[in-house]
Amino acid sequence: MTKIKDLRYRIVKGVASVISPLVFPVWLAAPRRARVRVTARCKSHCHVSAAHNTFSRSATALNTARPEAKARTEGGALAGSALNGPSWPRTALLRKSIPDVGTFMLAQSAHFGAVGYPYPPPFHSTVVLGEQNQPMAMRLAVWPEPRPGLLVVHGLFNHGGFDYVRRIAVSAYRNWRFNVGVLDLRGFGRTSRLSKAPTSAGWKESSDLFAAASRLKDSGSTSVGVYAVSFGASAALRASHDSGATAMLQGGVLSISSPADTELAAKQLSNADRPLIGPILRSLVARAIRARTTQDTWGESVRTLEDAVIQVSAPYYGVSGDDIWKLSSAANYIAACKVPTLIIHARDDIVISVEHAEMLRDRAARNPNVEVLLTDHGDHGAFDKAYPGWHNDVERRFFMTHAH
Repeated sequence: MTKIKDLRYRIVKGVASVISPLVFPVWLAAPRRARVRVTARCKSHCHVSAAHNTFSRSATALNTARPEAKARTEGGALAGSALNGPSWPRTALLRKSIPDVGTFMLAQSAHFGAVGYPYPPPFHSTVVLGEQNQPMAMRLAVWPEPRPGLLVVHGLFNHGGFDYVRRIAVSAYRNWRFNVGVLDLRGFGRTSRLSKAPTSAGWKESSDLFAAASRLKDSGSTSVGVYAVSFGASAALRASHDSGATAMLQGGVLSISSPADTELAAKQLSNADRPLIGPILRSLVARAIRARTTQDTWGESVRTLEDAVIQVSAPYYGVSGDDIWKLSSAANYIAACKVPTLIIHARDDIVISVEHAEMLRDRAARNPNVEVLLTDHGDHGAFDKAYPGWHNDVERRFFMTHAH
């Protein structure tokens, strides 16, 4: 069964990688459709101190300016992790995104929004109850014996069925022998079919992570770490300061390309002005928003991410838009982080600018739990393409070090 599932996955991925890029320009420019009503169902270069197994600071960030340059950690969890010259860095994000072009288009659909790549056995679908008993969809795979656990969290307008999420989850289960949970956040993927609760930009989602971590613990996980990307990483970083983090997330938090200030990130995405890439980013965000307004998920007056938070999320949760931004921004909480946390961000990130990582680094300057790794390349979460092998080694060593 596993071999059949893997074959099916490879076939679907191959077909999607060829067809989706051809359809994508047409989809992106598609005119506004008639409204469809949908009813919801039910800090720097770091090395590890062998003395206490936590990251310690160095004065300079990882230097990869020269293709031949190498940066090597000096002990503990990341010993031997060499950062070699980048591999085709300018195309890293493109190469990583191609398999998920079709998934992204479907994710904005009223009827196919939860469709994604198939997971192999023993991954199965389950439901966990988040804050205020909001139902959350989660894919779960556990080993018969007690093992460390890993919770994988997706980015904005994505869900657990995306290829980049699946690859993280399946690799952690098969290669690391971790129990793995993949959560669909509020308003996205299968969770959007279970609950009408909209995104809160990471505020309520941070509490939902504890519910998912609890399910992993109840399933035999000896500890739980969080591997979170972009918008999902913002929620994970916010959760790391909570009083329950020490008990529930002691396996550490790995943050990939996270925003520090959600309001700033929303404005940057809605008003991206970089040559060539800017119009594409603006069109992606606008198309995703338009899909939700035509489905009656959001009101017709919503045009930007800021509008969505102010007009949809804030009224639903009974707070102001400013409250949402304040409560969801990791920069306001990272100084109090209580668990081992590694933040990786690229200076050439075209989606969430490197100033967000610098903000997190500055805010957590006195917190020994937090480290920030800045690389010259990797774009938005495409480190595995820019630095083949290095990123996989770093993430594995990080979680292996802090697993119990």
